[in-house]
Amino acid sequence: MIERLRAYAAVGSTYVTFTMPDVDDIEPMQLFGESIVPALTEA
Repeated sequence: MIERLRAYAAVGSTYVTFTMPDVDDIEPMQLFGESIVPALTEA
């Protein structure tokens, strides 16, 4: 997922929209916030 999001950024995208199938389960959102977001904000 990180590489896919970086590919969007490389072509100029400044935002993406996605869904999380189990909105009542907080764990996927926590994982996204702890793993994906920091990896994308690194220089």
